[in-house]
Amino acid sequence: MIDNQPSRWMIKMTSRTMPRVSLCVPIIVGLWLGGCSGSKLSRWGASNGVSPQAGPQGSAGPTNAESPSDQVADGAPSLPQDQEPQQDTTVLIINEDSLTVEDILAPLRPELLAKAKSMAPARYRDFLLARVQERVRTQARDLLLYQEASRRLGEAQHKQLESFVDQRIRDIVQEEYSGRQVRWELAMAEQGYSIEQARDNVRRELLIIMHLRQTISPLIQEPTRRELMRYYDQRKEELTTPERREMLLIELRKEGNQQQARDLAEAALAELNQGADFADTARKHSQGLHAADGGSWGFIEPSSIHGRWAKAAQVLGELPKGGTSPIIETEHSLFIVRVGDIEPRQEPDFTQMQQGLMKSYRDQQFNILVEETVGRLQDSATIRPKNLNLFLQAVIDASPRPG
Repeated sequence: MIDNQPSRWMIKMTSRTMPRVSLCVPIIVGLWLGGCSGSKLSRWGASNGVSPQAGPQGSAGPTNAESPSDQVADGAPSLPQDQEPQQDTTVLIINEDSLTVEDILAPLRPELLAKAKSMAPARYRDFLLARVQERVRTQARDLLLYQEASRRLGEAQHKQLESFVDQRIRDIVQEEYSGRQVRWELAMAEQGYSIEQARDNVRRELLIIMHLRQTISPLIQEPTRRELMRYYDQRKEELTTPERREMLLIELRKEGNQQQARDLAEAALAELNQGADFADTARKHSQGLHAADGGSWGFIEPSSIHGRWAKAAQVLGELPKGGTSPIIETEHSLFIVRVGDIEPRQEPDFTQMQQGLMKSYRDQQFNILVEETVGRLQDSATIRPKNLNLFLQAVIDASPRPG
């Protein structure tokens, strides 16, 4: 039963704040396995047991089959499509409800239009396929959960839900549109939604959240200290803050007169060895980034620096605090690097992190139970077309073209 008054958690919680559900259980057989296993899709389609070199029905394809990034023709990428009786492939039917091509594309279209113009065709098509697959996957998951939630909701609870929807929309308008209802309505229109469709999206979101709160949350048990310690050990490296070093850098370019660059580097190093302030010396001699700031790059992880500065950053990681390097020569530049301060590596303290770890542990258990629920709903669902590539192809065909 829904509480008489919606909790703050109910009203404020959206799909962005809800524990992230990792749905590597295949929501729909064929389409989702590729997204979870990381296997390459057959041409532009989903992994469906057909190798990238195989054609429909698993028949052998050309031996020089192209990868998705190789296909740059103007047309949409083609998916392997098993033969089925003729049907409307622009609609994906899941039990008694349906998803249309426009349901998938409406919120993606502004982003896809921008990417179609800014990306190279091959890169855009990889991006398009990934975004469309993720959108279909998410919508199919939510639809299965919504159907389950609706079956459990009584008439009185449906009425109560409407007040929650009103409150949630007021929150969205206030938080994201400066309290201007008209701005929210315009944003929905730009995404292809009428006001009632936008309300229905919020209604579905809240109903799913309430359903999971009532059915999943009570099943989550508090971890024992041993379980929590094991969870901490598994995430310890992820939670550790790596050592960071303050990089002070003088750079002399070798472009043009290499001997002059070396003379300047040697003069700068001599001044530093005689006790000159590094910042003053950098402002005087350096030709590189941050010269005006005295050569200070701030605190960095040496391994995170690439390009022409990588060798200098590597030397930085080998010096003691306050240490100054000799002249470091690369193809294009000469460097002198000094370690300012060092922020040591910090491992997380179990006692201090215990409350956060417990929340993270509960979120993980929540996700696992949701995955199991979706898997159960998937197993009993009736889905048409059975070959999901047909629907995915229809979405791709209706998507913005590159160029």
